[in-house]
Amino acid sequence: MEMWTLLGKWQCVDIDSIREANAELSEEAMRIVYTEIGDAFAESGDWVGAKPFYELSQNHRKIYDSNVILEDYIALGNLIPKLPNESELYDKIGNVLSSVGLCEMAVGELIDECPFEL
Repeated sequence: MEMWTLLGKWQCVDIDSIREANAELSEEAMRIVYTEIGDAFAESGDWVGAKPFYELSQNHRKIYDSNVILEDYIALGNLIPKLPNESELYDKIGNVLSSVGLCEMAVGELIDECPFEL
């Protein structure tokens, strides 16, 4: 795995070797590895391949990007509860959902996650 990491050939990293290395690497290092593998797929235009790695990395911005490009609006709405408070993605997700006619879904998800008493 170290060789592919040094070469930047993330798509050559074997998933099983990542799982084995998981015990040796910190959680943050694993997030970086998963993000880099997702980026390698995304750079080649394979967003379907990139998305699971972005989800494993818990990189909300990259998950947002892949959902928008794949036009997976249900998954985009499901991302809302996973976002930290004060995330800039709330507005972006709301805008995307409302632009495709899913205003009710956008409002419903945002209200459910509202930290304030309404």
